[in-house]
Amino acid sequence: MTKPLLQIAGISALALACMFYPFMPGPYDSLAVTISGMAQALGIAGLPLVPIGALWLVYDRSRSRSNADTAPRRTRHHWFGFGALGASLVAALGVALAASQTGPFLAVAVLIGSALAVWRTVPSVTRLETEGRSAPIAASLFLIIVPSVLFTARLAFLETAVEISRSRTIRGCAQFINAIESYRVANGRYPPSLESVEHDYDPPTVGVERYRYEPQGDSYNVFFEHPTFLIGMQEFVMYNPRDEHNMIVHNVDELESPRGQVEAERNYHARAARDAGVRHWKYFWFD
Repeated sequence: MTKPLLQIAGISALALACMFYPFMPGPYDSLAVTISGMAQALGIAGLPLVPIGALWLVYDRSRSRSNADTAPRRTRHHWFGFGALGASLVAALGVALAASQTGPFLAVAVLIGSALAVWRTVPSVTRLETEGRSAPIAASLFLIIVPSVLFTARLAFLETAVEISRSRTIRGCAQFINAIESYRVANGRYPPSLESVEHDYDPPTVGVERYRYEPQGDSYNVFFEHPTFLIGMQEFVMYNPRDEHNMIVHNVDELESPRGQVEAERNYHARAARDAGVRHWKYFWFD
């Protein structure tokens, strides 16, 4: 029994590491946010597995106590097995939807891999009925523990991880901002643009690609996209030395919409900006 429990603990730890990966210190990884979303989706879409596993465990324990002989009998273990397989396909669909952030290939791979795993497991579940066998207790424990651990960790700790990561990435931008201010002292104005092929001021967070700069009147914005704990939500964290934070959603609005409409949109998002806890820094959420 020790080995299955260690395997369950290892799988849970790996899934937790995937969930928190984008918020850890380290160089940028383009797959980090997608991997985290897949782990979060498993914790949410996999919740139906928990009651199935719990009922399966109770049934197995009660049946073991009531049987004084060891003769094979027909059991209902296969009911729980097929229920778990069906719920697993639902969970796989949720994980595939999260994987589709990077395009259809990974999502299709998740669905095909899950379907093959279920197909290969069906004969084992069928034998539970035909041979009157009991399922390994590790099967029900796996269904209970893994989704519960992921869901609880997401609910209890992920928002805190986001806040720690955001603060770290803001602190990491100090050198970039100091260089911009030094440029102004030397040249009497802020840089017209800092877009480049290579970026030399790298954020210290796995899920943050780069710091971006844009002039804004006589001032400027420095901002970065930061992963968040809300699936499907985009977070942009912005520095403005005059606290004139604003952002538009679609650049076509800036190019084609009437100026009054653009300003109204900018003002709307400026009012919706949240305080990042550091002077001159705020963040925006877009769904």
